[in-house]
Amino acid sequence: ALERADSAADTADRSLANRDFHRALYLPCGNPLLSRMLDEVRDQAALVSTVAWSAVPSWEREAAEHREILRLALADDAEAAAGALHHHIASFVRRAF
Repeated sequence: ALERADSAADTADRSLANRDFHRALYLPCGNPLLSRMLDEVRDQAALVSTVAWSAVPSWEREAAEHREILRLALADDAEAAAGALHHHIASFVRRAF
């Protein structure tokens, strides 16, 4: 998903890859109800992301945040990964709204 986002031709493709990245983080939780709820939130956020990136091109910063979140998750540092994910989402919300 990260590589697809980096090579995306437009913000719509980048938004779909972004959705897939976030989905890959929460699907392993094994909770189908939570996964469906987060899918719905991500579907709505995908539209917001596309508009926000057109207004404030922040993709490079967000891509770096994604790589850090992935690094922490792969290192089994759940607490640090959760903190980085929270920061990532909160900073996007501040920029987008």
